[in-house]
Amino acid sequence: MGRFEIRDRIGRLDPERDYAEIYRLMVFYEYPWDLRMVGKTMIWHLYAVPSTASVVGSTDDLTNRAEETSLVFGELIEHGLDSARGRATLRMINRSHRGWPISDEDHRYALAALAVTAIRWLDRYAWRKPSPNERAATVLFYAELGRRIGVSDLPRSYPAVAEYLAECERDRIAYSPIGQRVSERTIEMARSRTPGPLAPLVGPVISALLDPPVRAAVGLPVPPRAIRWALRVLLYVRPKVVRWLPPRREPTTPHTRRGYPRRVSRRLPLSFGAECFTLSTSRDVHRGNRSRRHTRYCCRRWNFGGTPTLWRNALSTSLSTTSTGRPRTKA
Repeated sequence: MGRFEIRDRIGRLDPERDYAEIYRLMVFYEYPWDLRMVGKTMIWHLYAVPSTASVVGSTDDLTNRAEETSLVFGELIEHGLDSARGRATLRMINRSHRGWPISDEDHRYALAALAVTAIRWLDRYAWRKPSPNERAATVLFYAELGRRIGVSDLPRSYPAVAEYLAECERDRIAYSPIGQRVSERTIEMARSRTPGPLAPLVGPVISALLDPPVRAAVGLPVPPRAIRWALRVLLYVRPKVVRWLPPRREPTTPHTRRGYPRRVSRRLPLSFGAECFTLSTSRDVHRGNRSRRHTRYCCRRWNFGGTPTLWRNALSTSLSTTSTGRPRTKA
Protein backbone atom coordinates (compact mmCIF):
# COMPACT_ATOMS: atom_id res chain seq x y z
CA MET A 1 0.00 0.00 0.00
CA GLY A 2 1.42 3.37 -1.05
CA ARG A 3 1.51 6.36 1.30
CA PHE A 4 -1.20 8.19 -0.65
CA GLU A 5 -3.36 5.22 -1.63
CA ILE A 6 -6.10 6.03 0.89
CA ARG A 7 -6.04 9.68 -0.16
CA ASP A 8 -6.52 8.60 -3.76
CA ARG A 9 -9.29 6.21 -2.73
CA ILE A 10 -11.07 9.04 -0.93
CA GLY A 11 -10.70 11.18 -4.04
CA ARG A 12 -12.68 8.63 -6.05
CA LEU A 13 -15.60 8.65 -3.59
CA ASP A 14 -18.59 10.99 -3.67
CA PRO A 15 -18.80 12.94 -0.38
CA GLU A 16 -22.55 13.46 -0.76
CA ARG A 17 -23.11 9.71 -0.89
CA ASP A 18 -20.00 8.29 0.80
CA TYR A 19 -19.42 10.83 3.60
CA ALA A 20 -19.48 8.10 6.28
CA GLU A 21 -16.84 5.96 4.53
CA ILE A 22 -14.63 8.97 3.86
CA TYR A 23 -14.80 10.09 7.48
CA ARG A 24 -14.13 6.53 8.68
CA LEU A 25 -10.95 6.41 6.59
CA MET A 26 -9.91 9.81 7.92
CA VAL A 27 -10.44 8.93 11.59
CA PHE A 28 -9.08 5.38 11.61
CA TYR A 29 -6.36 5.49 8.92
CA GLU A 30 -5.24 8.92 7.72
CA TYR A 31 -5.42 11.18 10.80
CA PRO A 32 -6.14 9.08 13.92
CA TRP A 33 -3.86 11.05 16.26
CA ASP A 34 -4.90 14.42 14.88
CA LEU A 35 -8.63 13.80 15.17
CA ARG A 36 -8.18 12.33 18.64
CA MET A 37 -6.52 15.60 19.64
CA VAL A 38 -9.44 17.49 18.10
CA GLY A 39 -11.82 15.56 20.34
CA LYS A 40 -9.70 16.26 23.41
CA THR A 41 -9.38 20.01 22.82
CA MET A 42 -12.83 20.67 21.36
CA ILE A 43 -14.42 20.00 24.77
CA TRP A 44 -13.12 23.41 25.92
CA HIS A 45 -15.38 25.03 23.33
CA LEU A 46 -18.29 23.55 25.30
CA TYR A 47 -16.84 24.80 28.58
CA ALA A 48 -16.57 28.30 27.08
CA VAL A 49 -20.36 28.58 26.63
CA PRO A 50 -22.21 28.83 29.98
CA SER A 51 -25.26 26.81 28.88
CA THR A 52 -23.24 23.84 27.64
CA ALA A 53 -20.74 24.09 30.49
CA SER A 54 -23.56 23.75 33.02
CA VAL A 55 -24.68 20.48 31.39
CA VAL A 56 -21.19 19.01 31.12
CA GLY A 57 -20.29 20.27 34.58
CA SER A 58 -23.23 18.45 36.13
CA THR A 59 -21.48 15.13 35.42
CA ASP A 60 -19.64 13.95 38.50
CA ASP A 61 -17.34 11.46 36.79
CA LEU A 62 -15.63 13.15 33.85
CA THR A 63 -13.32 10.18 33.31
CA ASN A 64 -16.18 7.80 32.60
CA ARG A 65 -17.99 10.45 30.55
CA ALA A 66 -14.91 10.84 28.33
CA GLU A 67 -14.63 7.07 27.95
CA GLU A 68 -18.30 6.76 27.02
CA THR A 69 -18.11 9.55 24.45
CA SER A 70 -15.07 8.03 22.78
CA LEU A 71 -16.67 4.59 22.53
CA VAL A 72 -19.97 5.98 21.23
CA PHE A 73 -18.32 8.03 18.48
CA GLY A 74 -16.12 5.06 17.65
CA GLU A 75 -19.21 2.91 17.11
CA LEU A 76 -20.89 5.53 14.92
CA ILE A 77 -17.80 6.14 12.80
CA GLU A 78 -16.76 2.50 12.50
CA HIS A 79 -20.17 1.09 11.58
CA GLY A 80 -21.92 4.11 10.03
CA LEU A 81 -24.99 6.09 11.05
CA ASP A 82 -27.40 3.91 9.07
CA SER A 83 -26.08 0.49 10.11
CA ALA A 84 -27.96 -1.61 12.67
CA ARG A 85 -25.35 -0.81 15.31
CA GLY A 86 -25.31 2.85 14.34
CA ARG A 87 -29.08 3.14 14.67
CA ALA A 88 -29.00 1.36 18.03
CA THR A 89 -26.28 3.73 19.24
CA LEU A 90 -28.28 6.75 18.06
CA ARG A 91 -31.36 5.49 19.92
CA MET A 92 -29.25 5.18 23.04
CA ILE A 93 -27.89 8.74 22.56
CA ASN A 94 -31.38 10.18 22.16
CA ARG A 95 -32.64 8.34 25.23
CA SER A 96 -29.66 9.37 27.36
CA HIS A 97 -30.19 13.07 26.46
CA ARG A 98 -33.79 13.09 27.65
CA GLY A 99 -34.31 14.99 30.86
CA TRP A 100 -31.24 17.19 30.39
CA PRO A 101 -31.61 20.92 29.65
CA ILE A 102 -29.92 20.65 26.25
CA SER A 103 -31.40 22.94 23.61
CA ASP A 104 -31.23 22.41 19.87
CA GLU A 105 -28.93 25.42 19.71
CA ASP A 106 -26.53 23.73 22.15
CA HIS A 107 -26.52 20.58 19.99
CA ARG A 108 -26.01 22.65 16.87
CA TYR A 109 -23.11 24.54 18.41
CA ALA A 110 -21.39 21.35 19.59
CA LEU A 111 -21.69 19.65 16.19
CA ALA A 112 -20.47 22.75 14.35
CA ALA A 113 -17.51 23.01 16.74
CA LEU A 114 -16.59 19.36 16.09
CA ALA A 115 -16.65 19.82 12.31
CA VAL A 116 -14.82 23.15 12.18
CA THR A 117 -12.15 22.41 14.79
CA ALA A 118 -11.37 19.13 12.97
CA ILE A 119 -10.75 20.88 9.66
CA ARG A 120 -8.81 23.72 11.31
CA TRP A 121 -6.52 21.29 13.13
CA LEU A 122 -5.85 19.29 9.97
CA ASP A 123 -5.09 22.49 8.06
CA ARG A 124 -2.59 23.57 10.70
CA TYR A 125 -0.95 20.41 12.02
CA ALA A 126 -1.74 17.28 9.95
CA TRP A 127 0.84 15.47 7.82
CA ARG A 128 -1.10 16.59 4.75
CA LYS A 129 -3.85 19.09 4.11
CA PRO A 130 -7.38 17.65 3.94
CA SER A 131 -8.74 17.28 0.43
CA PRO A 132 -12.00 18.93 -0.72
CA ASN A 133 -13.74 15.54 -0.40
CA GLU A 134 -12.51 15.19 3.18
CA ARG A 135 -13.67 18.69 4.09
CA ALA A 136 -17.11 18.07 2.64
CA ALA A 137 -17.43 14.62 4.23
CA THR A 138 -16.50 15.89 7.70
CA VAL A 139 -19.18 18.58 7.60
CA LEU A 140 -21.78 16.22 6.14
CA PHE A 141 -21.08 13.53 8.74
CA TYR A 142 -21.88 15.92 11.60
CA ALA A 143 -24.81 17.44 9.73
CA GLU A 144 -26.29 13.95 9.25
CA LEU A 145 -25.56 13.06 12.86
CA GLY A 146 -27.41 16.20 13.91
CA ARG A 147 -30.38 15.33 11.71
CA ARG A 148 -30.63 11.94 13.41
CA ILE A 149 -30.71 13.46 16.89
CA GLY A 150 -33.30 16.09 15.98
CA VAL A 151 -31.10 18.98 14.78
CA SER A 152 -31.90 19.23 11.09
CA ASP A 153 -30.70 22.67 9.99
CA LEU A 154 -26.93 22.49 10.52
CA PRO A 155 -25.08 24.01 7.53
CA ARG A 156 -23.84 21.41 5.04
CA SER A 157 -20.77 23.17 3.63
CA TYR A 158 -17.54 24.10 5.39
CA PRO A 159 -17.67 27.87 4.72
CA ALA A 160 -21.27 28.02 5.96
CA VAL A 161 -20.65 25.99 9.13
CA ALA A 162 -17.46 27.95 9.88
CA GLU A 163 -19.39 31.22 9.57
CA TYR A 164 -22.14 29.84 11.80
CA LEU A 165 -19.61 28.79 14.46
CA ALA A 166 -17.94 32.21 14.36
CA GLU A 167 -21.31 33.89 14.98
CA CYS A 168 -22.10 31.49 17.83
CA GLU A 169 -18.74 32.06 19.49
CA ARG A 170 -19.09 35.82 19.14
CA ASP A 171 -22.55 35.80 20.74
CA ARG A 172 -22.32 32.93 23.24
CA ILE A 173 -18.76 32.54 24.52
CA ALA A 174 -18.44 34.12 27.95
CA TYR A 175 -16.69 33.42 31.21
CA SER A 176 -18.63 31.39 33.78
CA PRO A 177 -17.54 29.87 37.11
CA ILE A 178 -18.95 26.47 36.11
CA GLY A 179 -16.92 26.59 32.87
CA GLN A 180 -13.72 27.34 34.76
CA ARG A 181 -14.48 24.67 37.37
CA VAL A 182 -15.11 21.90 34.86
CA SER A 183 -12.03 22.99 32.88
CA GLU A 184 -9.90 22.63 36.00
CA ARG A 185 -11.39 19.19 36.71
CA THR A 186 -10.61 18.06 33.18
CA ILE A 187 -7.02 19.26 33.43
CA GLU A 188 -6.64 17.42 36.75
CA MET A 189 -7.97 14.28 35.07
CA ALA A 190 -5.42 14.68 32.27
CA ARG A 191 -2.61 15.23 34.77
CA SER A 192 -3.51 12.01 36.58
CA ARG A 193 -2.98 10.11 33.30
CA THR A 194 0.33 11.81 32.47
CA PRO A 195 3.78 10.60 33.66
CA GLY A 196 4.91 12.50 36.75
CA PRO A 197 7.63 14.75 35.27
CA LEU A 198 5.31 15.89 32.46
CA ALA A 199 2.17 16.41 34.56
CA PRO A 200 2.87 20.10 35.36
CA LEU A 201 2.97 20.84 31.62
CA VAL A 202 -0.56 19.63 30.92
CA GLY A 203 -2.32 22.88 31.80
CA PRO A 204 0.05 25.19 29.84
CA VAL A 205 -0.01 22.89 26.79
CA ILE A 206 -3.82 22.80 26.72
CA SER A 207 -3.90 26.57 27.13
CA ALA A 208 -1.49 26.98 24.22
CA LEU A 209 -3.70 24.85 21.95
CA LEU A 210 -6.84 26.93 22.60
CA ASP A 211 -7.93 30.06 20.77
CA PRO A 212 -7.64 33.20 22.96
CA PRO A 213 -11.44 33.74 23.40
CA VAL A 214 -11.94 30.13 24.51
CA ARG A 215 -8.93 30.29 26.83
CA ALA A 216 -10.22 33.44 28.49
CA ALA A 217 -13.75 32.07 28.86
CA VAL A 218 -12.54 29.04 30.84
CA GLY A 219 -10.18 31.07 33.01
CA LEU A 220 -6.90 29.61 31.75
CA PRO A 221 -3.83 31.89 31.87
CA VAL A 222 -1.76 32.66 28.80
CA PRO A 223 0.93 29.94 28.62
CA PRO A 224 4.62 30.86 28.96
CA ARG A 225 6.41 31.78 25.76
CA ALA A 226 8.75 28.79 26.10
CA ILE A 227 5.80 26.37 26.14
CA ARG A 228 4.26 28.00 23.08
CA TRP A 229 7.57 27.89 21.22
CA ALA A 230 8.27 24.24 22.10
CA LEU A 231 4.74 23.18 21.13
CA ARG A 232 4.99 25.04 17.83
CA VAL A 233 8.26 23.25 17.03
CA LEU A 234 6.84 19.82 17.90
CA LEU A 235 3.71 20.36 15.85
CA TYR A 236 5.84 21.56 12.93
CA VAL A 237 8.26 18.61 13.02
CA ARG A 238 5.71 15.84 13.63
CA PRO A 239 3.93 16.03 10.23
CA LYS A 240 7.29 16.07 8.44
CA VAL A 241 8.15 12.74 10.11
CA VAL A 242 4.69 11.17 9.76
CA ARG A 243 4.64 11.95 6.06
CA TRP A 244 7.48 9.44 5.53
CA LEU A 245 6.03 6.68 7.70
CA PRO A 246 4.33 3.70 6.04
CA PRO A 247 0.52 3.89 5.87
CA ARG A 248 -1.61 2.13 8.46
CA ARG A 249 -2.79 -1.30 7.41
CA GLU A 250 -5.08 -1.78 10.41
CA PRO A 251 -7.60 0.78 11.74
CA THR A 252 -6.83 2.71 14.92
CA THR A 253 -10.18 2.58 16.73
CA PRO A 254 -11.11 3.33 20.37
CA HIS A 255 -11.20 -0.42 21.01
CA THR A 256 -7.78 -1.18 19.50
CA ARG A 257 -6.16 1.78 21.30
CA ARG A 258 -7.39 0.50 24.65
CA GLY A 259 -6.17 -3.01 23.95
CA TYR A 260 -9.59 -4.57 24.34
CA PRO A 261 -9.70 -8.20 23.22
CA ARG A 262 -11.73 -9.37 20.27
CA ARG A 263 -15.34 -8.30 20.65
CA VAL A 264 -18.42 -10.42 20.27
CA SER A 265 -21.75 -8.75 19.52
CA ARG A 266 -24.54 -9.77 21.88
CA ARG A 267 -28.13 -8.68 22.04
CA LEU A 268 -28.59 -7.88 25.70
CA PRO A 269 -32.19 -7.28 26.92
CA LEU A 270 -31.47 -3.99 28.66
CA SER A 271 -34.98 -2.68 29.29
CA PHE A 272 -35.56 -0.90 26.00
CA GLY A 273 -39.16 -2.07 25.88
CA ALA A 274 -39.51 -4.00 22.65
CA GLU A 275 -36.00 -2.99 21.58
CA CYS A 276 -32.64 -4.48 22.45
CA PHE A 277 -29.28 -2.79 22.19
CA THR A 278 -26.37 -4.60 20.54
CA LEU A 279 -23.57 -4.25 23.08
CA SER A 280 -20.06 -5.20 22.04
CA THR A 281 -18.85 -7.27 24.96
CA SER A 282 -15.15 -7.99 25.33
CA ARG A 283 -14.54 -11.67 25.98
CA ASP A 284 -11.23 -13.51 26.06
CA VAL A 285 -10.56 -16.77 27.85
CA HIS A 286 -7.05 -15.77 28.83
CA ARG A 287 -8.06 -12.31 30.07
CA GLY A 288 -11.47 -13.08 31.48
CA ASN A 289 -11.23 -10.69 34.43
CA ARG A 290 -10.47 -7.73 32.21
CA SER A 291 -13.25 -8.71 29.82
CA ARG A 292 -15.80 -8.92 32.62
CA ARG A 293 -14.76 -5.54 33.95
CA HIS A 294 -15.23 -3.89 30.52
CA THR A 295 -18.63 -5.49 29.93
CA ARG A 296 -19.81 -4.62 33.43
CA TYR A 297 -18.55 -1.05 32.90
CA CYS A 298 -20.58 -0.65 29.69
CA CYS A 299 -23.77 -1.97 31.28
CA ARG A 300 -23.37 0.16 34.38
CA ARG A 301 -22.53 3.44 32.69
CA TRP A 302 -25.02 3.58 29.81
CA ASN A 303 -28.33 5.00 30.91
CA PHE A 304 -30.39 2.00 29.80
CA GLY A 305 -32.88 2.17 32.63
CA GLY A 306 -32.57 -1.53 33.44
CA THR A 307 -32.29 -2.91 36.94
CA PRO A 308 -29.00 -4.22 38.41
CA THR A 309 -30.50 -7.70 38.53
CA LEU A 310 -31.35 -7.54 34.84
CA TRP A 311 -27.82 -6.38 34.04
CA ARG A 312 -26.29 -9.20 36.07
CA ASN A 313 -28.49 -11.78 34.32
CA ALA A 314 -27.56 -10.37 30.91
CA LEU A 315 -23.88 -10.40 31.82
CA SER A 316 -24.09 -13.96 33.06
CA THR A 317 -25.73 -15.08 29.82
CA SER A 318 -23.27 -13.20 27.61
CA LEU A 319 -20.12 -14.28 29.42
CA SER A 320 -21.10 -17.93 29.75
CA THR A 321 -21.60 -18.54 26.02
CA THR A 322 -19.17 -18.93 23.16
CA SER A 323 -19.22 -17.06 19.87
CA THR A 324 -21.36 -19.86 18.43
CA GLY A 325 -24.00 -19.39 21.10
CA ARG A 326 -23.26 -22.70 22.88
CA PRO A 327 -22.46 -22.78 26.62
CA ARG A 328 -18.81 -22.38 27.42
CA THR A 329 -17.26 -25.54 28.85
CA LYS A 330 -14.65 -25.49 31.56
CA ALA A 331 -11.20 -26.72 30.69
